[in-house]
Amino acid sequence: MRIKLSPPNALSRKAHLLLLCMLASFLVATSGCNSARERIQEPQVVQTPTEAVGDAQIIEAQAGHRSKIEVTLSAPVKRLLPEDTRGNPHQKFLLTISNGTTVLVAHNTKLAPHVPIQEGDVVTIHGEYVWNKMGGLVHYTHHSTSRHHESGWIQFNGQQYQ
Repeated sequence: MRIKLSPPNALSRKAHLLLLCMLASFLVATSGCNSARERIQEPQVVQTPTEAVGDAQIIEAQAGHRSKIEVTLSAPVKRLLPEDTRGNPHQKFLLTISNGTTVLVAHNTKLAPHVPIQEGDVVTIHGEYVWNKMGGLVHYTHHSTSRHHESGWIQFNGQQYQ
């Protein structure tokens, strides 16, 4: 597309150039908005068969003090914790790992449905593990909001909460 500018004076030419620059800036700034909106989905509950998965990945990550790694584990819920309502709401609970430690799960309930679990229930979780001295935590247990991050999920009673 070719645009011909032939205003009668220099002030009009500057105004036209400014308008074109502003339009170009607007188009560049908003070009990614639609794709970001498409990536952020409504919370989903998907029917899936429950898979038996161990906790070896977590035990290995704890031993190596590793962080920001994708893990999948199955473990019983030890304790339900009060929900975090500051900022994005998170359902929080502790899982008992076979080596005797616990892992905190922080499940973002703004991006994924609340999981109807109770103490003693066994869940399978996929998310990002972050090490700390208390055993670590798993978060990002929801659909991905970034093309740079893998989606996580929680499976419970044949349903996947994502």
